[in-house]
Amino acid sequence: MKQTLEKTSAFEENMKKSLYMMRGVVAVALIVCVAMVVRYFMKMSSYQDNANNYLSKPTNYMTKPLFAGQSIPNVSSQSIFTLMSGYQSIDESITENEGLLTSFRLPYQSFLRHIYLPSLNVWKDPFTQKIDIDLMGEAFLKKNPYTDIALINKRTDFFKSMGLDIYNKIESIKVDNIVEEGENFYIPINVKFVAPSRRAFLFLLDKLALTSDKDNIMLVNDFFYYLWSTIRQTHGDKLEALVQKALKDQKITDVVVTKDNVDAMLGYLLTHRKQGDIKKLPLLTPKIVQSAVRASSLCDESTSKEKCLFDFREKYRSIPRLAYGLGYEKAKPSDLLYFLKSIPPLLVIDDFDFEKKYDNASIGAEMQYNVSLSLKVYGKGMQADEVSEIATRLGKACFQSDEESLSLPQAMTVVDSNISKNTDPAIMDRQRSKNLLEMKTVLSGMQAGYEELTPYKKSIKLFETYRMLDDMLLCK
Repeated sequence: MKQTLEKTSAFEENMKKSLYMMRGVVAVALIVCVAMVVRYFMKMSSYQDNANNYLSKPTNYMTKPLFAGQSIPNVSSQSIFTLMSGYQSIDESITENEGLLTSFRLPYQSFLRHIYLPSLNVWKDPFTQKIDIDLMGEAFLKKNPYTDIALINKRTDFFKSMGLDIYNKIESIKVDNIVEEGENFYIPINVKFVAPSRRAFLFLLDKLALTSDKDNIMLVNDFFYYLWSTIRQTHGDKLEALVQKALKDQKITDVVVTKDNVDAMLGYLLTHRKQGDIKKLPLLTPKIVQSAVRASSLCDESTSKEKCLFDFREKYRSIPRLAYGLGYEKAKPSDLLYFLKSIPPLLVIDDFDFEKKYDNASIGAEMQYNVSLSLKVYGKGMQADEVSEIATRLGKACFQSDEESLSLPQAMTVVDSNISKNTDPAIMDRQRSKNLLEMKTVLSGMQAGYEELTPYKKSIKLFETYRMLDDMLLCK
């Protein structure tokens, strides 16, 4: 028994020693792990400091393409934080660039787009925004450029007259109906004619390419940007007053010229001037035209006049009427006006065929060309809000109220009311009753398919309705 107790005591003693040893091993392992973790974080911290130092140096980036720009200074010796703090004026740069973009857009937005895309809204002047409610009935037929006769006459003259007493012989021309498509419209045209000479044929190609070639359109926009800039720089703060005076000379007294509409009014003056009275427009002088030619050629003060004009003709050579019409020493406003009048709307050529004409061609005679052409002439279509604007304007004219817009149902109500008032045999006007009943029949027919009409045709119906109400003395 005693021997057994001694063995047990020895076993317990050995166990205690083993536990002490294990505790020591665990303690050492924990110390080693803590040391490794501390060493890892110290190493990562040192790596991050080194990385920050590396990333903050622009020399460690591919900055050569960036610093190659003239507008960016060489700051490779600075830290990225210094570089970032140096660009606090970036908002000013953005504002300046937006101003440049606005100046680039001005000639197109306030002027050229109305030439490229003439509006189908013939009642509203695109520059002054005024609606001519007197353009109806006979006046509408005479002044509307989109009637069949007007379209045929205008397009026949376009293909026939090449300038300089050169004329093509029109054999046939077909102008199809207006097609309203989204925001725009187009007019399909098919024409056959004979160009009497190679020169006449080339003149025709120049006329067609002016607004069917996007590069030419960009060149026209480019020149008018420099013209607009020259006008603004020349007149400065006096521009608004000069435009106001020029409008007054045109007997337009109900338009107040402001900074917001001065460019549109300038466009109005340029497009509404006649060949004879362009000299009376102080806004546009020979010096301004010649300065615009020089500016568009990118000539500096050291460039000779001959070299500058040569560069101008070379730059715009694909537009002969611009290159040679203004590219000479004594270019004047009437030359500019002549070019403006030669700009057609945007054209899309669908088919173009030509062949040399050998019939009756003698030795030394000028070769003629048979030309067959199919194209579309584009313009700006009318929108629903424009119809509403016309309805409001006509409602004010007829009912003397800004709250009442003219509509076919409303016109029917007015006619029915007057028919009811004219039923007393003692005072009844039989002829007037007959006229009112006829008018009701006409309005009923117009109302039947009104909602399916295009905005342009709806506007025509509204003006016809207003004319009938006014003729029958039904307007207030």
